[in-house]
Amino acid sequence: MIYGVDALAIDSVFSHIDIADDRKEEILENINLSKITEEPEKKPIDCFSVNESGEFAIGCNNLHNKKTVSVYSPDGEFLYGYRFESSGDFGIDLQMDSLIIYFARSSLMVSINSNGEVNDIFEIENTSENNSYWRNYVWARR
Repeated sequence: MIYGVDALAIDSVFSHIDIADDRKEEILENINLSKITEEPEKKPIDCFSVNESGEFAIGCNNLHNKKTVSVYSPDGEFLYGYRFESSGDFGIDLQMDSLIIYFARSSLMVSINSNGEVNDIFEIENTSENNSYWRNYVWARR
């Protein structure tokens, strides 16, 4: 279980809005985010991301609003992952030092470091530029 939120900037193309710390805590409780150290069962891929060093992340929907994101080395070796709950679609952005999970329904982004600690949580602004980024990058099929 992840407790608390360390305030750091999120390196994302999305323009975003700060939210109150008590709301961040509520969001973390609602999504029930946890780090996993064993590779989950393979499921159809819903989203993916590749970082500059060739590591890649695969996001999958499971039953009952359970989601997983698995992070792999460039050679395909499972490194770590996350489980969380969400009733809507999600996207991911694997960076060099963190993973950002984008929640479409709630317009939120949650940044997590590889140790499973939450860097920060922001609300994604509803702008034409952000909508274009959702369509062309977060929901990209290749």
